[in-house]
Amino acid sequence: MTPPSGLPTTAVVSVELAALLAESAERGVLPSALALARRLGIANTTLRRNFPETVEVLTKHRQTDRSTPTLAAPPNHIQNLELENRKLRTRNRELTEQVALASSQIQQLSLEAHQLRTELHQRAAVATISSPRK
Repeated sequence: MTPPSGLPTTAVVSVELAALLAESAERGVLPSALALARRLGIANTTLRRNFPETVEVLTKHRQTDRSTPTLAAPPNHIQNLELENRKLRTRNRELTEQVALASSQIQQLSLEAHQLRTELHQRAAVATISSPRK
């Protein structure tokens, strides 16, 4: 049976699946149907509709990978620096937001203080009674 035009053959899908599984194991990531579909140059839904067995293999592979505990290697120096960098960037972003908020609050308080001072001067402007001249 020939696949519809534009679809890869089952042999090509099998070869790409094997390559994806090997690369995923090498990089330490879980393989996905989306990644396989991209490798084949087809849509994810097209892969799922036309090659359900392949998607089932990927699903089973993902489930077994998640269920087997792996011993994580201790983070190396670069990973430590990347983690610290992410933390510092997050903290920097938070502090920048806090400074912007404080600045807007100071502006608001300055405007209110000016308005209150203006009202005080207007209310304090009591007409003075002049003393009789001698």
